[in-house]
Formats: sequence, C-alpha cells, structure tokens
Amino acid sequence: MGKSIDQLRQEINDLDDEILKLAAKRMGLAKEVAEYKLENNLPIKDYNVEKNIIARTRQKAKNYNIHTDLAEKLMTTLIKYSCIEQDELTVSRKSHNVQKEIFIIGGNGNMGQWLAHFFDSMGHGVWLYDRNKSNNETFPVAESIELCKNADLILVATPLAATSEVLEDIIKIRPQGTVVEICSLKKPIIDTIAKARSSQIKIASIHPMFGPDIEILSGKNIIVCTGVNHEATQSILSILQQTTANIVSIPIEEHDNYMGYVLGITHLMNLIYGRLMSKSNLPLNKLKEVAGTTFFNQLEVTQGVIFENQDLYFDIQALNSETPIILQGLSQTLEEFTKVLHQLNRDDFKDIMEKTKNFFKHEKSARN
Repeated sequence: MGKSIDQLRQEINDLDDEILKLAAKRMGLAKEVAEYKLENNLPIKDYNVEKNIIARTRQKAKNYNIHTDLAEKLMTTLIKYSCIEQDELTVSRKSHNVQKEIFIIGGNGNMGQWLAHFFDSMGHGVWLYDRNKSNNETFPVAESIELCKNADLILVATPLAATSEVLEDIIKIRPQGTVVEICSLKKPIIDTIAKARSSQIKIASIHPMFGPDIEILSGKNIIVCTGVNHEATQSILSILQQTTANIVSIPIEEHDNYMGYVLGITHLMNLIYGRLMSKSNLPLNKLKEVAGTTFFNQLEVTQGVIFENQDLYFDIQALNSETPIILQGLSQTLEEFTKVLHQLNRDDFKDIMEKTKNFFKHEKSARN
C-alpha cells in the first residue's frame, strides 16, 4: 500500500524546512564572502560570478529534470537577497581598490544613484554631480561639472530635456575619458551626440531597459547603440559584459522606432487603463474582491507605470517622433474593435484575434 496523503504532505513540509535551512546557510556564506571582501578591499559584487552561477544553475536543472526557469528564478531570488545583505555591509565602507574614476552627472536622481551603487560595487571610484545640490553621505559630490575632465568614465543620467545642454557643456570641457549617455530616446539628442563625436569626444549611447529599483541584472536588457563611437562603445561594453544582463545592439537611428512600441504604446495603454479605472466610480478594493487572474496581472503592471516618474513618462510620449504613428494606430485599432462590437459581428472579431494570434505564434515559433 502506498503512502497516505498525510504522509506525503508531511514529507513536503520536511523538505520545505530543509530548503529554508539551506537558504539560510547560503545567505550566511554569502555574508562571510562579503565580509572577506571588505576586509581585503575587494569589490563586493562580481557580476561575472553571478553570470556563471546562472549558467551552471540552468545546466544543473536539466540534470535534475526540473524546469530551468524554476531553477533560475530560485537562484536569482537567492542572489537578490544575498546582494541586499551584502549591500548593508558596505554602507560604512570608505575606500577600496579603485579601478576607474566614475563621474555621474545627474547623480542625485534615482537612476544616477543606481549607477553610483552599481559602479561602486564593482570597485570603481564614484563622484556625483547634480545641479540640484544636496549632501550625499555615501559618495563624494563635485562642486563643478568641469571636474569630469579627469574622469575615466562620465555617465550622463539627466532628464531627457536637459541632456543636450549637458552634452554641450561636456563638449566645451573636452574630457579625456569616455562619455556615456543613457536617455530613453535618442532622436532628441542625436544631433548633439554627433557634435560631440565630431569634437573628438569619446561618446557612447546606451539605454538600460529597467528602473532604479532593480537589484540584480539577470534577465534584464541593456541596449547599446551602434554607429556612435566604436572606442567609447567598447569601453562601456567591457564593463556591462561582466554582468548577467542581456546586451542588445541597435543602430542609434533605429532606437526610437523600437521604443515607440517597447515603451511608448506599452506605457500609454497602461496609463489609459489606469485612467479608465479611476473613472469607473467603482472602489478598487471591491474590484479586487471579484477579480480574476487577468485583472490582477494587469493591475500589477499598471501600478508599476502610474507610480513611476511622471516627467520621464511624459518625455517618452511627447518627444518620440514615433508617437503620432502610435496614436494613429491606436485610434484605428480602437475603431476596428468598436465597429465589430457595435455590429455584433462575431466572425470579424474572431478574425482580428486570429490575425493577432498569428503574429505572436510566429514569434514563439522563431524562439523555439
């Protein structure tokens, strides 16, 4: 006779306890590693190690006959909380072996702060500069942008509307190091980038496809724009390729075309959804009580958008030359659905869904 359901459940409970004990043991070892690095002035984070751990995990998952995605999610969660624990140990760190001098313009902003912690964790020396003056207990603050002149790497993490002016200032300073801008759109600043390049400024253009709340880079995309300056691009690539992020190359002239759909329409649809919900006169807590899986999934994505940086999201919509095309397509698509629903035309409705499904089916087949 086989095991009873109670026996099976108890075995699962025992295994859950073992998993938690092993997780605690791993966290303890990660903390010991961090303490060793601090004592020996070594960089806290080694993104190449993280990259190798993920690759090994996916291979081991195949050996153990479990889904590789499950194994990777478990491991990235453990890495995430190990990183949080290690970060707490570095708050009081004053110095370490500096590899490069990093100068971050817009260093008081959320993304500027993320970049500061990112480069600091890799052992680089970080200086911040921001027109909005404020004290910073973690990183030294430069009084003048001109101090970027001697930096190895100059990160421009300013709002899109201010970036061209900042790049003009950098052109006048003529720094010897590599300049890297991270704007969400490129066409509004592409002429200034060209001017910097013609002025012999080593400039690169990247776009991290995540916000400043990200703690580990596994599975995240970073766009590197080609056609700017090969030497500068290779310089920033040499750092980014040490991480687990997906590095994607796109010609700078094509960047905003993709962003019209990857950012523009995605944000806009969630903004419209959220706005429509706010006009429903139905309390959110009551909607949640009767909701299904699709609602909760959509709600999570929407809240991630509506609580984000409002100025940034306005710029992404208003300053992208693709936006008029996106808006026209949105209007035509809404009219398409409106027509078939008013006419109660089931066949045309299904035809629209079928054409849409074919687009996604083709993409899924291509990945496989």
